[in-house]
Amino acid sequence: MTRATLKGAFQSPILKEWLPVAMVATAGACLSIILFLYSYNAEQNRLLTKFEITAQQPVLAVNKLIETDLSAVQSIVAFYESSEHVTRQEFKRFASSILSWHNGIQALEWLPNVLANERYSFEQDAELDGLSEFRITELADDGRLVPASWRPEYYPVYYVEPISGNKGAFGFDVMSEPTRRAALFHSRKSGKMTISDPIDLVQKSKGEFGVLVMAPVFRQGRAFEKMTQQDKQLSGFVLAVLQIPDLITAATSRWLETPEFGDVFVFANLGNKGQKLVFIRQVTENTLPDSAGAISGPFASYQIEVANLSWQIVVKPPAKWPTTGDLWLPWSLLFCSLGLTAIASMVYRMRQCGVMQLRRLAASLQDKNKHLEEVSKLLARYLPRQLWEFVLKGKGDRLIGAKRKRLTIFFGDIIGFTHLSHQLQPDDLSFILNDFFSEMSAVGLRHGATLDKYVGDAVVMFFGDPTSDGVRHDAVTCVNMAIEMQHRMIKLRKKWQELGYLEPIHMRIGIHSGTCDVGNFGCNERMSYTIVGSQVNIAARIEKLGLPDRVTITDDTFKLVHQRFQCAPLDEVQLKGVGREVQLYSVIAG
Repeated sequence: MTRATLKGAFQSPILKEWLPVAMVATAGACLSIILFLYSYNAEQNRLLTKFEITAQQPVLAVNKLIETDLSAVQSIVAFYESSEHVTRQEFKRFASSILSWHNGIQALEWLPNVLANERYSFEQDAELDGLSEFRITELADDGRLVPASWRPEYYPVYYVEPISGNKGAFGFDVMSEPTRRAALFHSRKSGKMTISDPIDLVQKSKGEFGVLVMAPVFRQGRAFEKMTQQDKQLSGFVLAVLQIPDLITAATSRWLETPEFGDVFVFANLGNKGQKLVFIRQVTENTLPDSAGAISGPFASYQIEVANLSWQIVVKPPAKWPTTGDLWLPWSLLFCSLGLTAIASMVYRMRQCGVMQLRRLAASLQDKNKHLEEVSKLLARYLPRQLWEFVLKGKGDRLIGAKRKRLTIFFGDIIGFTHLSHQLQPDDLSFILNDFFSEMSAVGLRHGATLDKYVGDAVVMFFGDPTSDGVRHDAVTCVNMAIEMQHRMIKLRKKWQELGYLEPIHMRIGIHSGTCDVGNFGCNERMSYTIVGSQVNIAARIEKLGLPDRVTITDDTFKLVHQRFQCAPLDEVQLKGVGREVQLYSVIAG
């Protein structure tokens, strides 16, 4: 295809007509797909977060049940340590009441400390106590219970409740099995309750894992800092058998039986040995993971840390999660955005066919823009915010000219600004000045002041026009505003010093009440809404005589506010152009 042919094809009227429409449709389709993918991912994350919150409930229930069971074991320890001797019947009654309230505990046992030289007499006493043919036993390699081999001391199961299903545990020496022995040594050494690693229970009937809770019992009811003293006072251990499946099922059945959950895995954290799967509720997985890291997502994972017990619980959502119904939002956005793309393409096509109509709309918009331009020009003449309402309501013409009114005039500036301007760089000076004006103007506008102008480092405001709450109220409001400004300056000084402007900057304020000319002054091209007159000059001059960080007022203002504020009289001053001495006051408190 030659260049001329290609140029002619692009200049084809049909291509010129439809190419923009095709580009709009293509861009809309691409944006729709991007929006769909983003919203799809965001919705999946939201659903996963919601699932994690829901899955946390059964995990918290497991944690609470374990803590409750440990408290029950501790109550038996307290029972032993507060008694001289606990008989088999007393243990049975106390343990039975606990088991009736704690379904997660399979058995409660008492393991007395039996030295090697006491073994024979202990076995004889046990037979006299009703345990026929009682022997201290251990597990042989083939799984049978055989008489325990010699060792310096034994911790046999002497009391057990309930007896049903646990008869095989009588006489079993906990010291004979490594996992049980490790937990026992840890508890004896620390003097605290210890939970064993997962083990195969001697009395198990389902081939499921369990853990042993061992709590030491001391003859004087307390542990000792030295191991030798502690061993001498150790009378035995209270042992609770927790069958992990029963415990977790008792805690989580109300949640896990709902269709909101899928597979549940519980791994025991064994330190350097890795993890061991101790409980599974399998619905979707076909293989058993050997650790939590082998489970494919999505899932929620939680850690349980109670005493020395450390479990990781992994909860997965159902197999077909999330369903199409759960993801209705991204699909709706996709179809809506594609629909909007089609509409946009048609609108663009209609635009090409309706140029004249758009021109008429453009003319109408031009008229409206012209009106807005006229309003903007009118607003540009006025700075005080109180005038906006008059202008926007078409009442701006009422403000032309001037009138005499009783006003309260405010002057405030930075002390030593000329010296400061020589010390600071232009950018720093601009920052300080703009920050000062912004903060003071915000305080003034909050109190309803009319912001007149900024003169160098000074800000000029007044109360009484265009709105007024009465001469006295205007004066009181002005003094309140000035007090708040001085309080605000304290924070500004701290802020500026933290930014590196170490020299403290202070403000002085002068307030005077009198009759002024207020209104629009200027020309048709530029007008300024301001105040003029000798009373304005008085306010400006007394501000220069004011005290740093204080509010200085004249006697005319004092007469209006003395019932609301405590003031201290200052000197009488003779001001240039004023035929009388002016008494000044410093506002102390209000």
